[in-house]
Amino acid sequence: MTPLSESPQISPEPVRADDEWWVGYIPKQEAENLKSSCEQLGIFGEDFDGIYYLTAVLRSFEKTDKPTIPTIKQRIGAIKNAIDAGDNLRMALDAIYTEDSSGYLFRARIGFDVEFERVQDCLRKAFDSLDSKTKTGRRALLDEYSMFIGFFWERVKGKGFALGRNNDFHRLCDAAFVAAGVPSSAEGALRRFIEKGMPPIEGA
Repeated sequence: MTPLSESPQISPEPVRADDEWWVGYIPKQEAENLKSSCEQLGIFGEDFDGIYYLTAVLRSFEKTDKPTIPTIKQRIGAIKNAIDAGDNLRMALDAIYTEDSSGYLFRARIGFDVEFERVQDCLRKAFDSLDSKTKTGRRALLDEYSMFIGFFWERVKGKGFALGRNNDFHRLCDAAFVAAGVPSSAEGALRRFIEKGMPPIEGA
């Protein structure tokens, strides 16, 4: 890991030609503010490098991954489309399987019934869960942000920090969120992490 604690290198965009694309990814002023905040909290050297790296990854998420995450409205619409598609397929099978002398469509219809109700029930529960929360265009990002809170916690736990709100760890998370360009404070994500722990990581 290239040391950043002495004098962070600054560039407007990451260089992804090697595994140290993150070096200089955070703009100069934000990087200096992050370093100053870390120093006030007693974070120096390799510990600061680790915080800088995680903040750069969070900034990359904010700029490249976040825009691709569906809004709640979009997720509700996609689930509704899946439910309708299942209903339409069932009606189509109902219309044709009785006329099938080969028996293949009959077997397809019976096999479809085995999983159909279970799948549709799960889809409807997912739809109701989202629909009861909000129909706004906001993205459900608390799990993603709380995951980063967990990464920051793993970096500093056992080094004089306490997991909690309105303390030094909270101030560290806020400083990292600002440097990463997150448009909100770390308050909600920190609260989620404290209450529920690290969210599941897709693909893990």
